[in-house]
Amino acid sequence: GEGSKYMNTGDTLIYNKRHNIYAINLMKGRKLDELIMVEGYMDVIQMSQGGFLETVAALGTSITPEHVKKLFQLSDHVYFSFDGDAAGFKAARRAMESTLSIITDTQTAHFVLLPQDEDPDSLIKSQGPEAFEAQLRSAFPLSKFFVMDIVREVSQGQGLRTAEERAQAVAIAKPLLQRMTAHALRQLLVQEFAAAVRME
Repeated sequence: GEGSKYMNTGDTLIYNKRHNIYAINLMKGRKLDELIMVEGYMDVIQMSQGGFLETVAALGTSITPEHVKKLFQLSDHVYFSFDGDAAGFKAARRAMESTLSIITDTQTAHFVLLPQDEDPDSLIKSQGPEAFEAQLRSAFPLSKFFVMDIVREVSQGQGLRTAEERAQAVAIAKPLLQRMTAHALRQLLVQEFAAAVRME
C-alpha cells in the first residue's frame, strides 16, 4: 500500500548519519509549504498514512545544523516533533540550538512536544490524524520554546523565582543568541527573553 514505497530506500540509510534524513529524497526539487521532522522512521510511515506527506526523520541521531539547513532548503516553515518525555525534551533542545544558527528572518521553526508517552505513531493510531494536526496547530514557535525551555532547565519547571535563577537563565541564553545570524529575529528573541526573566 501507501507505506511500502518508504521501505525500499535502504541505500539512502548508509550515508553519513549526521547529515542524513530519512525520506528526504522523496521531497527533492519542490519547495514545500511546511515540513515536519519526527524522531523515527516508523513515525514517518504512520504520518504519511495519516496524510502528513511532508514528513522526514532524523535517523537515531541528534539534529545538527546540517540537518536544519537541509530542512530549510525544502521549506521555510519547519515543525520539529518530539516525544513527550525527558529524552524528547533533550532532543528538542538540541534541535532548537541547531536551528538558531541557521534560521533566517523569513523562516519559522515550531516545536511540537507530544503528551507524555506518545509518539506520532501511537497518537495517530489511537486518536487519528486530527489529534496530530491539533498538536501541530498548538506547537511552540521558536521564540516561545527558547524562553520556555531555558526557564524550565534552570527552575525545574517552577518558573524563575530568584535573581540567581534569572542570572543563570541569561548565562545559558547569551551564547545561543550570539550564534544567530537572523538579526531581526535575534533582537526580538532578546526582548522576549528579557521580558520573561524581567530584566528589561
